[in-house]
Amino acid sequence: MSSQENEQGSMWEEAHASCPAAEAGMGEGIRHVGGGQSDYEARMLYRLRRVAMNRVLKRLALPSPPRVFELGSGCGFWAGFLAEKGVREYVGSDLSPTAVARLSSAFPQYKFWSMDAAASGWDHIRQQAPYDLGLAIDVLYHIVDDAAWDLNLGELCRVTRHAVILVDYFYEQPREPSSHVKHRSAQMYVDVLARHDFRVAWIQPVFHLHNRIIGGPWADQNRVFSRCLRVARSSRAGLWCLTALDLLATKLARPMSPLCKARMLAATRG
Repeated sequence: MSSQENEQGSMWEEAHASCPAAEAGMGEGIRHVGGGQSDYEARMLYRLRRVAMNRVLKRLALPSPPRVFELGSGCGFWAGFLAEKGVREYVGSDLSPTAVARLSSAFPQYKFWSMDAAASGWDHIRQQAPYDLGLAIDVLYHIVDDAAWDLNLGELCRVTRHAVILVDYFYEQPREPSSHVKHRSAQMYVDVLARHDFRVAWIQPVFHLHNRIIGGPWADQNRVFSRCLRVARSSRAGLWCLTALDLLATKLARPMSPLCKARMLAATRG
């Protein structure tokens, strides 16, 4: 594991350990990951993620129920989602030992493995492969080292026999050197997927108005629109309206529209 990976592992462990288990909120508590300036806004963002996932899953001919592996399970939002779907065989993972311990306690029916420097996470995951579905939701763009990103995406493909679902912006964006986020182009993803015999089957926008950059030198809209977004985000009624608009916009928008700030990519083998 590289020094950058070790540093990121420490960062995620600190983030999870500093968040009380009671406040983790099934993925909403570590708010700098899931987004949202309030608990209500975080719930709206996760509602849109859930809708996007349901739209994608309807287009994949997976076994029922599928065997699932998730890279970066975090606070367990998708483990809970899959449990509701009746998935019996699920293996999760995380860089944070605290997250893994909490997940194992919350979902005793599932297996979770630590991916930190002292663990052999991928060895355990390979031993239980293949999986019908591999997930990396809001995870891979947090790997800023390109070699580590390539390795983890490649391993995800290797242990998955039918489909992978990934979330990123799929556009390269300016990045501060200290940032723990690095967005990569769709072509970079396509190239790695193709090496492992995966082809893009569907792209589903996740957010349209939500999760937009609303200030700073990289702002992607004019001042009037930016102000309207800030006002809407300041109240529950405004957040509800933004969510309702996003539910419609993400259904109708072009999959690769730059206005959609996150998208879910499904790729199938063969």
